[in-house]
Amino acid sequence: MKFRYPRIRPLGAAMCCCAMLLPSLAGALTFEDALQLAERRSPSLQAEASKLIAATQNAIPAGELPDPKLLLGLQNLPIEGDASWRPGEDGMTMQMIGLMQEVPNRGKREARVELAQAGIGRAEAERRVEALKVRQATAQAWIATHTLERKLELFKTLFDENRLLAETVRAKIAGARGQIADSVGTSPGSGVTGRA
Repeated sequence: MKFRYPRIRPLGAAMCCCAMLLPSLAGALTFEDALQLAERRSPSLQAEASKLIAATQNAIPAGELPDPKLLLGLQNLPIEGDASWRPGEDGMTMQMIGLMQEVPNRGKREARVELAQAGIGRAEAERRVEALKVRQATAQAWIATHTLERKLELFKTLFDENRLLAETVRAKIAGARGQIADSVGTSPGSGVTGRA
C-alpha cells in the first residue's frame, strides 16, 4: 500500500518563506541567501527528505528472511465429561510446540532488494526535482521583487527630477526668463511635463 504526500506547490512554499521575512530585510536579502533560505525552510523539500529516509529504512529489511514463528497449540482437547479441559487425561489430546522459519526463494529476496534500491533511487530523484522547483520558484519571486524595487527607485528619481524641473520652470517664469508655454502641463508631484 503506497501513501502519497500531498504536493505543496513550490511557488507557494517560496512565497511563504519570503512572507516570513521582515519587510525591512527584503532589500538586504541577496539572491543566494534567498535560495539557501528557501531550501532550508521549504515544507515540500522536508516532505521529500522524509520520503527518502522512509525508502532507505524500507530497504534495510528487504533482503532478510522473514521472522521465525513460534507455534503453540492443543488438538483434540476434551471440553465435556470427566476429562474436560485436562490435556493429560485423554490419549487423543496432542500438545504442539514448534518453531517455523519461512525461507523464500533467493530470487525473490534479490528482487525485493532491487525493488527497494529502485525506491531509494526514485525518492532521491524526486527530492532533486523538488529542490530544482523550489529554487526556480524562489528565483522567480526574488527577481520579481528585485525588479519591482528597482522600478520604485527609478520612479522616485524620475518624480524628484520632474519636481525639480517644475520648480525650475516656475522660477524662470517668475524671473521673466522663461515662457509661459514651458509651464503648460507641469504640476508639482504629477511627474508629467508639458514638453514633447
